[in-house]
Amino acid sequence: MMKKRHSRKYNEESEYSVFIDSRCPAGVHEQCRKGNGGRCALENLRIALVGGLDRLEDKYQQAFETNGAEFRFHTGVSGGVNAIRLKTLANWADVVVFVTTVNSHNALSIVKGICRKSGKVFLAMRHSGVEQVSANVTEHLLRMKES
Repeated sequence: MMKKRHSRKYNEESEYSVFIDSRCPAGVHEQCRKGNGGRCALENLRIALVGGLDRLEDKYQQAFETNGAEFRFHTGVSGGVNAIRLKTLANWADVVVFVTTVNSHNALSIVKGICRKSGKVFLAMRHSGVEQVSANVTEHLLRMKES
């Protein structure tokens, strides 16, 4: 596992933010670029995050889109019209990230079923931190390319 290399920088919103020295998340920059022909493994992928924290939606989007991916977020609520939106999102995505700690079993069965039938990448994660999610997705994609 590579060490995280980051710097703290004061931004205009009076908060300290963590800025990764590279475009790839959580210090996997060199591994990501080397394993993917000089490009980030996230480039040109459509990534859907189901669950996670609503208040971090902008941060999730920034983490993935900075690396060249398209990103969509869904809260994981699967009742009524939200089930249709969840299905549409899962069908749209190349990679579906599912945060298990904040989602229902119904949402899990909907998303997992679509991913299984269509051969999409499905990642279940316990933690919903922005850096953890983006790093886990990148590392998983790199492992897939190696095998």
